[in-house]
Amino acid sequence: MFILSKAEGLVLPALSIVEGSLSKGIFRFAFCTYVVILCSFIYLRLCIEKRVCFELNGILVIDKPRNWTSHDVVKKIKRHFGLGKVGHSGTLDPNATGVLVLCIDAATRFVRFLPCDPKKYRGEMILGIRTDTLDVTGKVVDETSSNISLEEVKKVSNQFLGHIEQVPPMVSAVKVGGTPLYVLARQGKDIKRKPRTVEIFDLTVLELVNEGRQKVLFETVCSKGTYIRALCVDIGEKLGCGACLGDLTRVESGAFKYGDARKLDDVLRLEPEKLKQILIPLTDALAVYPAVKVKDGFKIRFLNGGFLTPQMVEMGDRIINKGEKIRILDSRNNFLGLASVDKEFSTNNIRQIGHAVIRPICVLPIKCKT
Repeated sequence: MFILSKAEGLVLPALSIVEGSLSKGIFRFAFCTYVVILCSFIYLRLCIEKRVCFELNGILVIDKPRNWTSHDVVKKIKRHFGLGKVGHSGTLDPNATGVLVLCIDAATRFVRFLPCDPKKYRGEMILGIRTDTLDVTGKVVDETSSNISLEEVKKVSNQFLGHIEQVPPMVSAVKVGGTPLYVLARQGKDIKRKPRTVEIFDLTVLELVNEGRQKVLFETVCSKGTYIRALCVDIGEKLGCGACLGDLTRVESGAFKYGDARKLDDVLRLEPEKLKQILIPLTDALAVYPAVKVKDGFKIRFLNGGFLTPQMVEMGDRIINKGEKIRILDSRNNFLGLASVDKEFSTNNIRQIGHAVIRPICVLPIKCKT
């Protein structure tokens, strides 16, 4: 009805103008043309609204293809499904494959709270080659023969366990003065970068391949922000032969595993209305945080940013610790947001605590609730 009234409001003024100045035949032709254009416009608008009006929020784990940037994947998913917002929890190099965690629409609010660390990679280190990008895709700047034993590789690799200092590669997304380093690298610039502290939790040498160029197959578990390219280069320098990164696959990003990841081509074959079926609900993605149910009368209060007291929630037989982050659910187990607790309480002392102890950290928009 709204669209019809709008159409009538647009058509009638046009009729009065056209009817007074054109003959009957021309008037009919002009009127028909005008109606066809107007209906086409309305139909197109409805199609667009049909694509973007889904109140979606959730997590989509993609197996990023080789030669795609993380931004390319985000842009493709956003465009194909007509989404308002899409973000990711951590960049993968174009040459790398594997787990890329995408946040869909309202879920982008919670990206910093997702359990995406540590990262686990399976990779290939090529000995005897140094490149300008620190990986196999770059220009070779030095090439030497290598005759390294498996024992030597393991011994040197163990020296990189724990906290280490890494200098970000020039071909990286780190910004200096607001400009990504890779942009400066394309301009032929090589600027001084500050080293960063990262942590290598585990570094396992799986195999040393001696056919042609020596290649080391390895697995590593590391903290966020670790550059595997830089790690390979540093190990190669310690070995005395130089090295660069070959193939690389991210097999885990915190709680999100390679087995959860979907092929990008398979996802892009889906119709827009099917997307919801493959999303991981936020309440599941954030399951590392304990759940507390808000009573129905206080649901809107929380969604509008208001604090809660222990009397406003149902927590079951458990203790909520001071400083603990919790998931807030409604009575139907719909996820509403995250909150923090500024004083310990339990079902035993809930009556003795009268002031606010639960404060919203991040909540979903009200329109996303059911």
